[in-house]
Amino acid sequence: MSVKNIAIIGAGWSGLQISKVLIDCGFNVSIFEELCDVGGTWNPSNAYYDLWLHTPMYRCQFYDYEDFLNRNPLKKLRASDVFEYCKNYSKFTSLYSCAKFNTKITKVSYNSKTNKCILSAFDKQNSINTDYTFDFVINTQFNIPRMPSFKGIENFKGNLYHSNDIKEYRFDEITKRKDKVVLLGGSKSGTDIAYTFAKRNYNISWVLRSMYWFMCFDKTCFNSNTGKKPSLFYRMLYLFGTLFMINEFFTKIILFIWMITGYIKCPGKLHLNFRKFHLGYLDDDQLSIIAHQTNQIYSEIECLLEKQILLKNGQTIDCDTLICATGCDIIADEIELYKDGERINYKDIKYLYQYSVISEIPILCFTGLANLTFGPVNGYYRAAWILKFIEKNLSSKELYDISVKQSISSELYPFNKGNAMFDSSGFLLLTVKRRVRIMLTDFCDLKEFFGYVYNVIVKFDTAPLKSVKKYIDSKIKPEDPNILNEKFK
Repeated sequence: MSVKNIAIIGAGWSGLQISKVLIDCGFNVSIFEELCDVGGTWNPSNAYYDLWLHTPMYRCQFYDYEDFLNRNPLKKLRASDVFEYCKNYSKFTSLYSCAKFNTKITKVSYNSKTNKCILSAFDKQNSINTDYTFDFVINTQFNIPRMPSFKGIENFKGNLYHSNDIKEYRFDEITKRKDKVVLLGGSKSGTDIAYTFAKRNYNISWVLRSMYWFMCFDKTCFNSNTGKKPSLFYRMLYLFGTLFMINEFFTKIILFIWMITGYIKCPGKLHLNFRKFHLGYLDDDQLSIIAHQTNQIYSEIECLLEKQILLKNGQTIDCDTLICATGCDIIADEIELYKDGERINYKDIKYLYQYSVISEIPILCFTGLANLTFGPVNGYYRAAWILKFIEKNLSSKELYDISVKQSISSELYPFNKGNAMFDSSGFLLLTVKRRVRIMLTDFCDLKEFFGYVYNVIVKFDTAPLKSVKKYIDSKIKPEDPNILNEKFK
């Protein structure tokens, strides 16, 4: 596979880190972003009101740019701060010069004879369609809002929003009108929005099937009351629990131990469905407010009425505004896929090579289905994986055969399920560990990986795996002032 020109769809912080690594390795990189700036999830156009990181800052830094706006790296960042961090990084690395903003990719067409992809891009500002040809395409999309289909939607006279739509101005409009608000979903975003309403003493009806389990930030990362790191006991509890989650049986036992030690908490109706643990973090103040100052209703929506919602338990709730915190998909349906002129339906794709590449288009990589870790750190490891994949130069048949061999039943038809972060059918930590093991097998052994986990959890150090860094460093080309793609200047 001869690859020189690479397209990256999405300028979120993972996409930015992938772009920088590939540029350093001598590739011509072009970034296409539908929004007006970098940041992805953290861009004000995407981020819902009062969004914070659920994880400490040190776990999501750019390896070549550690400036966290002079903040304590053990604390969380607001979405607005993450956005500034991404912008500063893009300026520092000159990534703005190879990015085209306000540009929506509508189609990816693969020609098997030339082994190239044509990207159809729509310039939203000028209403112009343009085609670009690339040797390799990386789709980093992750946060396309997922909206449920409601019975009776045609009769509903209220406002219907996804959690991503709740910006500050919209939140203010809702509260000023004194709308009767129904929030649907017990996910991390649902919990964030419920907390935002509760701390402003605005009563809403929160409909959820079950509450998520959350890590207690004060015990895992940073105790805001003492201003200190958590005790060694809790750090080791996290370490050994993570390492010994080898199957569902041990995972349930470990999560039960975490529950009785207060390491994870359920700020609502108690249950033992630990599949509802999605690595969210809440501090003691958030846990208390959510547990005691929110009106939680455990049911599901049966149908929408004109100004009410009928639940499956028979209860009817008045509703002026319905907010759906129902997760995100990795890709918008309107990005059409074609191979030699024939349309490929995402829902029909059964296998995915290492959660990333479909055999029909061997030069198209999806990074949104599998997270090796979080943010730019995930982008760094993803870049190493992409470099190794390009180096392997696998045929479509080889990709298919390996995919069939490695796949398990729960991972079939991946585009129907989306990212594991929004899937409660399995145990998230088990899923992540399996994917890390498969995707990083070319770089490190278990000993090195365990050492990395120890450094992250116990020493609060996210220095990259030495084998991955060594591999990337071996691919870096001498600095060339003309290496950045000039196409969009």
